[in-house]
Formats: sequence, structure tokens, C-alpha cells
Amino acid sequence: MKAFEVEVEKTELVEKKVNNQVVKDKDGKPVIEEIKVVNKVPIAPVQIKKGKGQGGEYLAPKLLSTMTIDDLFKIFNKEEVWTKLLKPKLKQFCATITTEASIDGGRITASMVKKALTGKKKRILEEQPIQDEEKFYSSWAKYFSSLSSVGESEAGLTRQQNELLMELLALDRKSTPDYDSRSAALLDEIRKVRLALDEKKADDAEDTGSEEEEKQAVAA
Repeated sequence: MKAFEVEVEKTELVEKKVNNQVVKDKDGKPVIEEIKVVNKVPIAPVQIKKGKGQGGEYLAPKLLSTMTIDDLFKIFNKEEVWTKLLKPKLKQFCATITTEASIDGGRITASMVKKALTGKKKRILEEQPIQDEEKFYSSWAKYFSSLSSVGESEAGLTRQQNELLMELLALDRKSTPDYDSRSAALLDEIRKVRLALDEKKADDAEDTGSEEEEKQAVAA
């Protein structure tokens, strides 16, 4: 893959001016007009160094590691960013945390039943709906407010942590105007992922302990 440049046409709404004076309508309000702006975005290949797809490449904005939401709005219209990027991602996130929170609330899904029957330690499970609604809503609120679902797999959380670490290492103090705030934000994200990992490992250890207790009880 090679580096290249993409031209993105953006429509902006601005106040109409004549001789550097704002044109106003009969009610005294500024007249708004549409103008076309072409933004040139440098694109470069990024190599996946950790996790799934390691060694592969994908194309992304060259300044991805230092970009902010404001930079994104300079390239695209806010409405397009919302409808094409943020809204689909938000819907996916809400669907994910709803599933995770329902499992916290005691729900057993079809995939969990299948995994229990095909795993190394085979267990017999049956699908069941949410058992503890209070726990379900509490977990959903926790995931939503932190923008992270602790119920993600250990491998997924580890990969997320590694990607954040690589992004942090890629920051350049000299060429990143908001280096301090950006690095602080990344460190905070890494902290949250590590907490999620610790909780996931603790939950897995607790599940393993429960299985051993069940075996001992059966043997007795």
C-alpha cells in the first residue's frame, strides 16, 4: 500500500458578505449561503502490530494518532459525521452493552449454551431470560456512562489496550500541539481498559472456582 491524498468536498454554511459587509434580510438577520470547500487529506498505510490481523495494513489519515473530533469536523460536515460514523457506532455500542448487561443480569444466551457444550469443560446450560432486572439496568448504566463494556472478551480488551499503547507511543511532543492533553486522555483510556481487564480476569477466576466447587460437591 502507498501513501496518497484524498480530496473531500465539504459544504459549509456562512454569512453572505458584500464588500466585507454582512448582508441582512428584511428582518435584520444575516443571510446564510452555502459554499463548497475542498479539503485535502493525506492518507498513509498503518501496520497492525498487535492483536488480530497482526502484520497486516490498512489505510487511514496520516495524522490519525493526533486527530481530534474538531479535526474531523474540519474535514467533513457534522451532520455526515453523525449519520455515517457516530450514529451507527453508537447504535452498535448500545446493542453490545445491552447484551452484556443482560448477561450480568443472569441471562443465558444461545451462544453461551453452545460454548458450554463445545468447550473443554463441557457444561449443560439452558437459555433463560434476565433474572435480575435491577442488576441489568445498573450494569447498562455503568457501561453507558463509561463508554466501555466490561463484558468484552479478555483478548479483545488486551488488543484494545495494546492499540492505545501504540497510539500513545506514536505521539510526538514536538509535532503534537495538544500533546499533554492528548497523552493524558490516552492514559485515562488505558487505565479504564486495564480496570476492565482486571475485572474480567477476576470474574473468570471466580467462574473457575465455582466449577471446581461443583465438581467437589458432585464427588462428595
